[in-house]
Amino acid sequence: MTAVGVLACASSADRHAPQDPAIDQRRRSPRCASLPRWSRPTAGRVDFYYWYYGTLAMFQVGGARWQRWNEAIKTAIVDHQRTDPGECAFGSWDPIDPWRLSGGRVYATALNCLCMEVYYRYPRVFGGR
Repeated sequence: MTAVGVLACASSADRHAPQDPAIDQRRRSPRCASLPRWSRPTAGRVDFYYWYYGTLAMFQVGGARWQRWNEAIKTAIVDHQRTDPGECAFGSWDPIDPWRLSGGRVYATALNCLCMEVYYRYPRVFGGR
């Protein structure tokens, strides 16, 4: 939820700079600083919900943090998409995060697609890179 807090602060009308203390404090928290990395389901590092809001938040924050996050999310997501055109799951992602029982393959695929489209769906609040 820390990533959601960063996004909310960045999107609120009363925030005028990416260096805002409320945004900076949240984006430096250990949970928000955890870069996406694909791992075995038992390792507990994959959380598509967190990745989605983290991607939105870091995109709004921009700068070096966004660049690091963006490289990590692209590696985590693109490298693990199902690529065998002969299987029914072609183009999707395996539901291996904590929400796998509730959302399944459709949920995993939807959130991973949304992460990869963040550049096209929202303008930056603060502009710049």
